[in-house]
Amino acid sequence: MKFTFSFIILVLITHFSYGQNEYEKGLSYQNLADYDSSIYYFNVALKSQSIAYTSKVYIIIQRGKSYQLKQAYDLALADYKTSLKAFKQLQNLDGIVLSYIYLAEFNRHLGRLDEAEHYIKRAEVLIGKHDSSPKSKALFYNRKAAIHAENGIGGEESVVFNSNKAIEISKRHHYKAIQASSLNQLGYFYNDITYYK
Repeated sequence: MKFTFSFIILVLITHFSYGQNEYEKGLSYQNLADYDSSIYYFNVALKSQSIAYTSKVYIIIQRGKSYQLKQAYDLALADYKTSLKAFKQLQNLDGIVLSYIYLAEFNRHLGRLDEAEHYIKRAEVLIGKHDSSPKSKALFYNRKAAIHAENGIGGEESVVFNSNKAIEISKRHHYKAIQASSLNQLGYFYNDITYYK
């Protein structure tokens, strides 16, 4: 009896961690710029029965990022719009903010700066109305600085202020990638060189 109970617990733990591990593998491959592998593992995670629906919507955003970096822009946009719609249905304000940020970055990446500004402003309105997660806030300030560096809105003050806000939040919460990106943004802005790697 003890063996049977232990075996069932082991199976449940393995099943629960399987989907999460696949998601983490997807993130790892994304960081290594192996976008085909990252998309594969995100898809495996999305099929897992052990991952909650809300978590799956966050995975869809990350898959969209891999599609974007792979230059499969139609698929990236579809994922970002799917996540936005799902988060609105769930009334998950932090997820909505994150979707707007990714849509802003997507449009900045394609040189559509008016669209990028439109989405970053929508994220800003929501951040002002509720307490977003520190990671969403750091990412918001980071991407707002990048958009303003390209479209000139707010001038130097906006780029410096938003970059520094992203750095401050990132340092406090150990978001090294966002911190590095913001330091690079300042380096490009001041010296046209990579400031931090």
